[in-house]
Amino acid sequence: MHEYAQDAIAYVRLYGCPDLFFTFTCNPAWDDNQQLLLHEQSPVDRHGITARVFRQKLKSLMDLMRYPGALISNTVTGTDGYPLYRRRSADEGGKSATIKMRNSGIKVDNRWVVP
Repeated sequence: MHEYAQDAIAYVRLYGCPDLFFTFTCNPAWDDNQQLLLHEQSPVDRHGITARVFRQKLKSLMDLMRYPGALISNTVTGTDGYPLYRRRSADEGGKSATIKMRNSGIKVDNRWVVP
């Protein structure tokens, strides 16, 4: 744990204070864990399964957060039932900006806005 705390301090020193902080935990009772256990086994018996499922779900969360949303002209319902909100491009009246961090600039537009 001490090493993780030192890593966190180094990240803050290099990149600055975070704007957002996530806590992500794993539940051994998830169906993904339970399906991989043999008869009469518990998650304590197969901690590697729980660790693998956690890693897969964490990777899915990181992939979801890493990519900006697509630019679409109208709000529609996605295949999963959740709305895909309108995100206008700069040509359609949307906004864009360049954020200066350290010695470089990052261009952001409406794809990065979370509704």
